[in-house]
Amino acid sequence: MTPYIIDTHTHVFPDDIVLNRDKYLSRDLSFQSMYSDHKALLSSGKELLTYMKEFGIEKSVVNGFGWSSNEMCKFGNDTIIKLVNSDPEKIVGFGTVAPLESLDAAIGEIERLSKAGIKGIGEIRPDTQGLFDMDDESLSLLATSIRKNRMILLLHVTEPVGHIYPGKGHMELRQIERLLTFFVGIPIILSHLGGGLPFYAYMPEVRKYLDKVWFDTAALPFLYESKVLDSISNAIGVEKILFGSDFPLMKQDRIIDYIDNTDLSDTDKEKIFCHNWNDLLKSINE
Repeated sequence: MTPYIIDTHTHVFPDDIVLNRDKYLSRDLSFQSMYSDHKALLSSGKELLTYMKEFGIEKSVVNGFGWSSNEMCKFGNDTIIKLVNSDPEKIVGFGTVAPLESLDAAIGEIERLSKAGIKGIGEIRPDTQGLFDMDDESLSLLATSIRKNRMILLLHVTEPVGHIYPGKGHMELRQIERLLTFFVGIPIILSHLGGGLPFYAYMPEVRKYLDKVWFDTAALPFLYESKVLDSISNAIGVEKILFGSDFPLMKQDRIIDYIDNTDLSDTDKEKIFCHNWNDLLKSINE
């Protein structure tokens, strides 16, 4: 296993949400559905750094939560900005926005995040945050803002079949396809292996819009047998797969073991654990 591991999919929340989640349940239906059960873990930045040290994670990409209001997005984003500033060598920050509530507010927040050194927008939930409901003009304006600020976009994507779980949401891959056509040129990460989209990469019309699209391994042990990574590697190339844990939903060591137990070569595992993220970063300026 490579000694250098970058976790491209983690989450932290403001301390007040971690300590007093119940008072926020009524603020957002998605948050309520995912975290009303106190067995669903919430994490602070301090906890993330502790687990990173325990499991040998050199760097983590910290995502916000997909709140439906820009006020709550900003609340979470402020925590991520503070965490990045406290340990910039260990933490890369992504922030969230709620464009359906207010596109102007969302674009303004993207500008603020960019000036604060935040590298991406995510994890965006396109079903509950309204991307699926936005008209073409609004999507183009959002894409222009992300592109202008040279940011990465991370979208929550789930498989259209299989078991139901809190936060799975409702989406069709053709809806994701529509978004990808608007966000051409923006480096995009589709979470959870993109809901199975890579399996369609053998179709020429699908392959043509995956040039700047990567797929992370967040929460995969909940979803697929580990052999899925061999199949996805054949379909899109191992260079398109990023190590992501979905911490605190899942501790990093479980995903590390999951990848280590595949038939992929050590070289390919190193690409997933580290090198592919570095290549993604380079693509921002291309």
